[in-house]
Amino acid sequence: MPRKLTIIKADGSIEEQTVAKAELKHLQSLVGGLIQQVPQFTSYNGKRCHAWVNEEGRIKALPHNSMGTVLWKCACGYSDKTASKFWYVPEVLGTLVIEQKA
Repeated sequence: MPRKLTIIKADGSIEEQTVAKAELKHLQSLVGGLIQQVPQFTSYNGKRCHAWVNEEGRIKALPHNSMGTVLWKCACGYSDKTASKFWYVPEVLGTLVIEQKA
């Protein structure tokens, strides 16, 4: 089944790709290394999704991705009022890849 990839880079640029299958090596090339699924990021533009980032974003000191961080906070319901319910503060470093059915 074809997949739509929305690639959101730290500089704010957005690119979309349609691929036959979201292959591990392709996802790794997009995020620049090992991939990690973003927890609780399960919806984008009202549709189910998977979201991926570079697993070593902190270790590699990747740049803060403002747009990706806002999207993650919206997807997981994070706000000043709900912050105490989270064991982490959502922050995307580097490129964010959102995968959905095409």
